[in-house]
Amino acid sequence: MDRRPSLRTTTRRLMPACSLPAQPVQPAQPVLRRKRQTVSLACERCRKRKAKCNGLMPSCYACTAANLECKYLAPEAGRLLRYRDMQSAYDDMRHASVAAVGSADTVQPFVRANEPMGRWLEALRRSRERRLVPVVSPAASPKVLPVSLWTSVSDDNMMLTGLLTLFWTWAPTASRLVHREMFLAGLCAAAGSTAVTAHFGCSKLLVNAILALSSACFTGPSTSEGPRRLCHRFAHEARRLVENKASSREDLVPLFQGVAILSVYEGIFGYTEGTTASLLSTYYELRAAHQRAQPFIVAPTAEKVQAMCYMATGFDFFDFQLGLIFSSPALACSAPSMSDPEDGTRLLGAEAALCDSLWSPYPLSDQPRLSFSKEHMRAEWELVRHAKEIVPVIESNRTSSVPDFAGTKALYARLLAWHESRMLDFQGQCSLIPAWVCLSLTYHVVALRLLEPFNGISFLDFDGFKPARSLSQSHSESIVSALWRYRTAYDLWHDFWPLHACYAAVSNLLLGHGLAGGSSHKEALTQGCQLLCDLGTRLPLASRMCQELQLAHKELDLPDVVLRFLRRGAAMTKVSQIANVAMLSDAGGGGVRLEPCVIRFGETIHRIG
Repeated sequence: MDRRPSLRTTTRRLMPACSLPAQPVQPAQPVLRRKRQTVSLACERCRKRKAKCNGLMPSCYACTAANLECKYLAPEAGRLLRYRDMQSAYDDMRHASVAAVGSADTVQPFVRANEPMGRWLEALRRSRERRLVPVVSPAASPKVLPVSLWTSVSDDNMMLTGLLTLFWTWAPTASRLVHREMFLAGLCAAAGSTAVTAHFGCSKLLVNAILALSSACFTGPSTSEGPRRLCHRFAHEARRLVENKASSREDLVPLFQGVAILSVYEGIFGYTEGTTASLLSTYYELRAAHQRAQPFIVAPTAEKVQAMCYMATGFDFFDFQLGLIFSSPALACSAPSMSDPEDGTRLLGAEAALCDSLWSPYPLSDQPRLSFSKEHMRAEWELVRHAKEIVPVIESNRTSSVPDFAGTKALYARLLAWHESRMLDFQGQCSLIPAWVCLSLTYHVVALRLLEPFNGISFLDFDGFKPARSLSQSHSESIVSALWRYRTAYDLWHDFWPLHACYAAVSNLLLGHGLAGGSSHKEALTQGCQLLCDLGTRLPLASRMCQELQLAHKELDLPDVVLRFLRRGAAMTKVSQIANVAMLSDAGGGGVRLEPCVIRFGETIHRIG
């Protein structure tokens, strides 16, 4: 019997399964590292001003526009420099506070020696100037003036005074051509006298031209139909006075003031371009005659010198706008400039006497608003200086087969720098003041004219590495947006310059309709066409603009709402004619007779019979 142990197959005893679910294996967490923040490259000057810098080397566009040295510092050097500036500012303020106990005048040397402290004190001074505004309680109706002595159309001085107030309130471009204090002094000088003679600041031609433009453009829906019906009679009286200018011995200044304002009226309501061109030719002839007569005039008084300095920038700004409106800006170059470099110093020094701190939207409300007219006058004067360099470039680019890209880009950068330094601080608070709206529209239209030759070139970049087409669309949308807010607030924007700015914006949006897209482009295009269509019921020029846009872009696939507004606005230019009509007239002796005639309707027919 074999006693060796037998090999048995033994099985391991199974343990019961665990009732808890198995935990998944967690992956190993990566080591968290602090993400490095991307810091945009900016020069030291833009960092101190906290302004946007495009980071171009060796000089950014802001330093190029300001003609200053552009420096790029390393981050460590920048921190060390800021620490030194803070330490220096602290030491200087501590010494200045101790030294100024006896006299406050000793602070000035320390302020001049320390740039950060000087900037801080300058900002504090500007903020105090904006807050210290005299309290004014404007009357519901202006003081009645003897306006009827200067016109044969109406003797209602209350209505005529209201028309003058509308002109000063809603016509920022045209009212800058007239010195208001001198005008009112000459207007009231005729009170109580039998013979009305021309004054340095007032004439019959000027008064009738102002009344014609004001009664036609700035009387709202709530105004009675009386002043609006008198606009043609005021204009007819002004035209008669223009024709008699050869035999007149009046001062040349109120003469070409009246001709300039009358040319604005004829440009909006005239049915022929020849009348406007003739008036503008007369305007420039009178301007040239006035410039030639300057050396032979006896030394004027300080009041007249101040008035001429005030009006000089207004006339140059008006000429600049005319050059942007017409097909060629060479018209603006042909006009002799009325301002010289010294006028800017005189004008800015006399701001306190020339500017109003408050502006009231007469007759809609008697609540005044801060006008910031001093800042507006400075910005306007600087834009006029830039215009003398911009206009020749626009003209040469339009006539040249190869536009000057480098020169245009430099001027566009300077224009953006002007807008950033003079307009952005007041963009929100002054967006509904006519003077600021007009200045903003001028900036955008100038930008459109500069970029126009490069709209079809996509590989040339301007500001922010953007092509001209994209920037032009942004400027056009800004124009329409500003006008839409202005119309919504007042329903009174029937001035000639907003009308031409709207036309320029809509034309640019239509040209880029096939390339651009998006809801903002379509919305701006629709709103711009609606603005022109709504104005067509009041201003014949707006109807002609709608007709020109419809004919020029009839091949484009435009939205239905845009076509509807253009067709509705263009339909107002069509003249309805009814022939073979006989009108009853008194033949005398109780009888009547039939006279054949032709009836023409050039406006909306509200009722017949």
